[in-house]
Amino acid sequence: MAEANDGRSWWKTALLCIVAIELLGGLSGWLSNSGYGNGWFDALQKPSFMPPGWAFGIVWPILYALIGIALAMVLAEPPSPAEARPDPVLRPAGAQLRLVADLLWSP
Repeated sequence: MAEANDGRSWWKTALLCIVAIELLGGLSGWLSNSGYGNGWFDALQKPSFMPPGWAFGIVWPILYALIGIALAMVLAEPPSPAEARPDPVLRPAGAQLRLVADLLWSP
């Protein structure tokens, strides 16, 4: 794996990214009181193909962990010497519209 520029190994960066994104995701759901146990959500008529509640507790942490790993991989890449401005690869990683949408969906 790649080494970060400041000498930290890649896995330490990945661990920090994963924990930060997992905490943001958990905080978003907790603050909004979303999902099962919410009276409004429980009253909705749900489709037959909706996964059971326990599946969300497995899938979302895995998804957030993979997003954290992807972010760590981007951060571990050395900056391009030809670039005078900030590395353009960080713009899409910073935008992460999917992650932002996921975190804002519950509230």
